[in-house]
Amino acid sequence: MQSTTQTDRLLWIALAAVSFATAFRGLGSPASVVFDESYGTFWAAYFTGEFYIDIHPPHLRLLFAALAWLGGYHGQGMPDFQQAYDGAYFVVQRGFLCGLAAACPLLMARMAILMGASRFWGMVAGWALVFDNLRIAESRLVLPDGPLIFCGLAAGVFLGEWLRSRSLGTLLGTAFFLACAVSIKWTALAFLVPVFLILGREALAGQFRRSVVAALTIFAVIGVWYVAGFAAHLLLLPNTGSGADFMIPSFNARLHGHPAATDGTVPLGLFAAIAELNRTMATVAGNVGDHPYASRWYTWPLGIRGVYYWTDSLEPNLSRIYLLPNLVLLWTTTLFMAKLLLDQLFLWTRRPLTLWKTGEECAPAWMAITYSAFFLPYALIDRPMFLYHYMPSLTFAVAATAVLATRLGLSRVTGFVWVVALAGFFLFLKPFTYGEPLTPAAYESRMLFKTWP
Repeated sequence: MQSTTQTDRLLWIALAAVSFATAFRGLGSPASVVFDESYGTFWAAYFTGEFYIDIHPPHLRLLFAALAWLGGYHGQGMPDFQQAYDGAYFVVQRGFLCGLAAACPLLMARMAILMGASRFWGMVAGWALVFDNLRIAESRLVLPDGPLIFCGLAAGVFLGEWLRSRSLGTLLGTAFFLACAVSIKWTALAFLVPVFLILGREALAGQFRRSVVAALTIFAVIGVWYVAGFAAHLLLLPNTGSGADFMIPSFNARLHGHPAATDGTVPLGLFAAIAELNRTMATVAGNVGDHPYASRWYTWPLGIRGVYYWTDSLEPNLSRIYLLPNLVLLWTTTLFMAKLLLDQLFLWTRRPLTLWKTGEECAPAWMAITYSAFFLPYALIDRPMFLYHYMPSLTFAVAATAVLATRLGLSRVTGFVWVVALAGFFLFLKPFTYGEPLTPAAYESRMLFKTWP
């Protein structure tokens, strides 16, 4: 037993070490603005107090602003796309996000085990996330999807631990990280699906009061955190700015320097202003223009369209950052999810859907519904979308694959071979993940599809 415990500890240490190495590699490179880091003009607005509007909640922008301040930023403006940063504050921002990214494989391994994977396949799931080029390329930059994945995984781990211990601390941890996720992107509302499937089963199994208390606790924490972030957002942006053009006069009457503030218009109160801002955000989100690297939701499980993030052409070599997936990971999990969904559809046509039995009996149904809840709503969104929108679905698919591999009794050799293949393809795409120079021939050899950037 002592030997097993020591071996497990060493395996976790190895996973953590490699995860931190891949996450923090090239932390300060490139030292220029990459892709949507150019939206740093939003968090920079907190230093001028000028009101802006974004299609996502402001909580993460507030965090980015705080990190920039810690890194020495004092309102000197934001460089444009591909221009050099004029300070080291971006290293502090990226460093914090890399820390979250480094923790994700550890959270993945634990969550997969709590979902029903064996210890071996749980660790395999963790290693799969280590070698996920898509996650690393996104998470090492000042962008929202890396923190979103961290919060989703942390919420999943706390939920699993709450089911084991029923402690208040694990319930509050679940609620807090769900609140953080929803406050990063509204699409994280899908993270609530597995939570309330589980609470529904608990209620029908005779734990109605406890389930209701848990649900109310989660809703309360999400509500308080969400409103508090918007309140801070509005209090820190008291001046008129670019976002005022989208708002109604009674909202703009709150903004110093706007004509509506002095023409007798009655300003909205704080809570009414928060509600109006959310309504406007939803409207603006539906009016986002087209983009050359946008892709349709049904192409994401195949990985046939990436996203161009950054370039630095120093002849004769080419340095590029492209958001591209590890195809070994993507295609393997796609096959497992396709099998899971088809199996469940076949079963549901032959007998009623049963979600309320023991976790062991209904786990495949829960996983099928959860994956669908993460993925299928994008079919209803009529605006430009990108490969990184698939990251929550892919992350859950990795955990579900580990559970299915355990249930199917796949051998350890299979797991080892899969991890080696993942590592090999990760190294193949590594220059695009970190922006490392390539000769033109090496660059072309990695363009596996005509639709890749």
